[in-house]
Amino acid sequence: KVIVWGITRKDALKKLDHTLSQFQVVGVKTNIDLIRRVLQQEEYLTGPVDTSFIQKNHEQLFAPKSDLESKIAVGVVLQLLCDN
Repeated sequence: KVIVWGITRKDALKKLDHTLSQFQVVGVKTNIDLIRRVLQQEEYLTGPVDTSFIQKNHEQLFAPKSDLESKIAVGVVLQLLCDN
């Protein structure tokens, strides 16, 4: 659970994004990436939003990972295997 505060909504959301960028969670799935993608949506940043926000922005929020991210992940796994 993360709670942030700011003088303005924009300040609080900036702090939230920064705080989430510092998290390192291992062993369990989290929704940190999803929350950070939400925080990049102009509609969310300027508010107000309602319960249909995720449905309306589904394509941007759940876009497949880029080819570069996949290649980086494979490289990390190969490096770990070679180190062992």
